[in-house]
Amino acid sequence: MVQNTQDVLVFPADSATVTEVPEFVMVSPGDDAQLYCVVEGNPMSEKYVVWKREGFSDMDERTQQSFRNNTSYLMVKQPTREDNGLFDCVANNGIGNETVKSVHLIVKFLDKPEIDTSPKISKAASNTGDTARLMCRASGAPTVRFTWSREGASIPNNNKTEKYFVDIKQMLLVQHVRPADYGGYECVVRNEIGFATTTVRLDVTSAPDTPSSLTVQNVTHDSVTLSWVPGFDGGMEPSYRIRYRHSATLSEGYTYVDVVAPNATSYTVSGLSMATDYTFSIMSFNKLGSSKYLPDLLQVKTSMLASSRKTYNRPALKSTQVPYKYI
Repeated sequence: MVQNTQDVLVFPADSATVTEVPEFVMVSPGDDAQLYCVVEGNPMSEKYVVWKREGFSDMDERTQQSFRNNTSYLMVKQPTREDNGLFDCVANNGIGNETVKSVHLIVKFLDKPEIDTSPKISKAASNTGDTARLMCRASGAPTVRFTWSREGASIPNNNKTEKYFVDIKQMLLVQHVRPADYGGYECVVRNEIGFATTTVRLDVTSAPDTPSSLTVQNVTHDSVTLSWVPGFDGGMEPSYRIRYRHSATLSEGYTYVDVVAPNATSYTVSGLSMATDYTFSIMSFNKLGSSKYLPDLLQVKTSMLASSRKTYNRPALKSTQVPYKYI
């Protein structure tokens, strides 16, 4: 008599592990994105893998999950720019701890170039014989390309000449400045979506322009923290002078505070009276002169109670505070 036997292979149970994910998945707007993660474990099937994304709305409606060959796939339907971020692949078959690895979804948004026209970089200044630095900043997608021109003649990028040089940050250097070099230089920024232009004017060094704004960042019972947007610096390192007074009367005059720290854009005026209205303004100055003050339009009232003080971290700034009458 012949006896038939069958060998049964039994694989030991093993915890689920995410072994592989792509570093990122990049798609264009309107295209579906397919993310994946490779998993191992015993038992292992689709029910042991889930995808998560914090703050992602309508996961069930906007995604579709599938599983084959120990790989979990997540299709994100027509992601937008707001969907950029990390999607977590979570594997857990009930044996051991769950494992998580993330896939970065990148949606290539399309924007025509947009040039930064802030006052600080819309002009440049240099004395004759020196090197002038003209700045052009822009954003856009796909990647933007810069070109400079002077009176209709293109200035080659990354081609150093005796007169011009464009560095890797797209800053135009005008070397050995002569009187004929003063005037406008055109920056043109292009990508596949469109283009934008701006003119940066080169002048001789001068007194700075007035800051373009002054705002309140924090108020306590005895202090007010201010911040401002610098104007053009005249080609030299600027400092700032804050003036303030009681809003109710002009008879007491102004108190002045000089802020001379490099690149300062904020300052905390302290030693104020509790529950008092103050009016603030600001101007800028350098070695060649000073700007006008902003109009006295910013009025702030200090708080009533000392316990309402808020923490404000700021860099240490040098200052002088000398009260005197405004004439």
